[in-house]
Amino acid sequence: MYCLPQRLANIFTGKLKDGSINPVKLAEMSSEGRRTFFQTFMGEIHAKHTNSLFESKLLLKNQQRGMITWAKTVSGLKPEAQRDILSRVNKMTEILNPTSEKAFLEDLVAHKLQTRVTIEQANKICELAKTATENKTVMESSPRRSGVDGKATDTEMDYGEASIAFTNYTDNLKSQAKRGFSMLSIPGIAAGASRAIRSSWDISFVGRQGVSALLKAATGDFRSGKIWFQTVGVSLKQFSNAFGDKKAMDHMHAMMISDPEYNTIKKMGVSLMGTVEEEIPINIQNKIPVIGKIFEGSENAYVGAAEFMRYKLAKTYLEIGRYTKADMDDKNTLEAFGSIVNTLTGRTSGQRKPGWENAVIWAPNLIKSNINILTGNIADPRMRGQGFGKKGARYHAAVSSLRIIGGMAVMAAIANTIRPGSVEWEDPTNADFMKLKVGNQRIDFTGGKGQYVILAARLLTGSRTDSTTGIKKEYGSGYGEASRMDAIFQFLTYKTSPVASMGVSFAKGTTFEGDTPDLGTEILKLYTPLPVEQIYKANKEGWPLENQILNAISEELGFSSNIYSSDVNWSQNPGVVLQQFRDKVGEKRFKTLNDEFNTKFNLWFKLTQTNSKYKALSDEDKQKVITKKKMDIKADIFKKNFFKYKSAPTKKLPNF
Repeated sequence: MYCLPQRLANIFTGKLKDGSINPVKLAEMSSEGRRTFFQTFMGEIHAKHTNSLFESKLLLKNQQRGMITWAKTVSGLKPEAQRDILSRVNKMTEILNPTSEKAFLEDLVAHKLQTRVTIEQANKICELAKTATENKTVMESSPRRSGVDGKATDTEMDYGEASIAFTNYTDNLKSQAKRGFSMLSIPGIAAGASRAIRSSWDISFVGRQGVSALLKAATGDFRSGKIWFQTVGVSLKQFSNAFGDKKAMDHMHAMMISDPEYNTIKKMGVSLMGTVEEEIPINIQNKIPVIGKIFEGSENAYVGAAEFMRYKLAKTYLEIGRYTKADMDDKNTLEAFGSIVNTLTGRTSGQRKPGWENAVIWAPNLIKSNINILTGNIADPRMRGQGFGKKGARYHAAVSSLRIIGGMAVMAAIANTIRPGSVEWEDPTNADFMKLKVGNQRIDFTGGKGQYVILAARLLTGSRTDSTTGIKKEYGSGYGEASRMDAIFQFLTYKTSPVASMGVSFAKGTTFEGDTPDLGTEILKLYTPLPVEQIYKANKEGWPLENQILNAISEELGFSSNIYSSDVNWSQNPGVVLQQFRDKVGEKRFKTLNDEFNTKFNLWFKLTQTNSKYKALSDEDKQKVITKKKMDIKADIFKKNFFKYKSAPTKKLPNF
């Protein structure tokens, strides 16, 4: 609460005692007049705070009590020192008149909105608030919806739409007041726009943050499955909202805010309206002509899908909690159940806005929620005091996690039944673990959760399995050997934000694809949507048409897709032999011969890996066979191109 510094409080008290400050006369002044008066002895900033506090107290039904409270708050006086000063205030009978009331309303709204508004705008706010209040009164005296899937009544929607109209108007005033530009803000805007653009042009929430509901459905939780399919529909509708019905989001918000359970859902800490999603921190890209509509549609789809799924899941868990006799009137219990809802939808922090970590990490909330899902929210601070019995939120969090993990196994089993070997589910150290294999294509149906299992398994076993050769390799500590620390670093590197990722590429001297980073190319990537980049990459690399179509669909829905290859890039960290060979044949032919090498090896390996003698070898011997074959193919290419490595002359050093 605001209070004057001691020095100014003493001056304020003195002026109250000698009559220089007369609350009745202050009330008769205009808002500007009061500010000017206070400014003469306390400065501009303190004058604004003091005047705003003075005016806010005039809203009290008992105006005299308001004046007393104001004097106490600003001056910090003890009761015995206030009696004589405040006795004059108690004699007040009427302090507002039409002229001063208008000034008062304008200044009060300015304080609440953190920006100054006109009298017309203040009146508009009052008008919208009055309509919402009247509609709420009618709604509360009318029949209400009931149940998880209860449809909003007409009176509920009348209130909801009026309330949203009020919120939109005041939010717009705040937004206009915050508009401004500073050279210091350019880096933040550029980085934020990159994050937003990279994560746009899709409806990926359902395949990433929201996929847990689908996985739970695989174990028989059909209510979660229904919510997932409903969310897909909402996502598509909200995406099209950018091109047509501009009120689709408002309509959904009106449906939520008028729900009889809405206040309880807010008490749960569920992230709904007003939450800043980590994926979309900047919307400057929405202003781009024509294609800006696609960016806007992506934002609508993501935010709309996230809020709808959380809303539906919150109602579901409220019903579950009451059915199991959990104390749903207890604040801690409500928040614990709300934490389950947030976790299932890619969040862990309620209404908290994205912080500094968003500048470095791609989706910090999603990382935290995935960890919570795989551990049953065991480290979630909101679970403190919650039991493992059916009445406790910990029990329901654990059941939810087991269903999700079980759902992954069920979907893998179904896929392997239909097409044996289409999902790797026996070796968690393999990069293909819990990914659907379609030829060389891999599709992640776990929303990225499989990556955490892979990392944990590799750290625990001290080994990793090559996804193309199937050979298991132990982590070592010698020079040039991959270690557990390398596994951790690689995992974290793939979780970096676009700008941080570019920094990592230049620091390492190589991109994720193994190429030498080029500044122009990397900057272009910063502002290219991921689905567009993936589709372009698939076409450029000559993926089969069916794989390209599957890739486009999976990427748009958020199920990450990629094609793994055993191809060797000779341009990546070439030794002295390859450098000399490149100088001899030229860059263009060097790349052609590199492709020839990969084609010959891949053809050989495809035939060899099914050979019974090869399969009987140990992993160590398999690796020796592969290494020898690669050397033979390379030597054959060198021979056909009349190349023989010439070692550099040894420089003789004097003896000392």
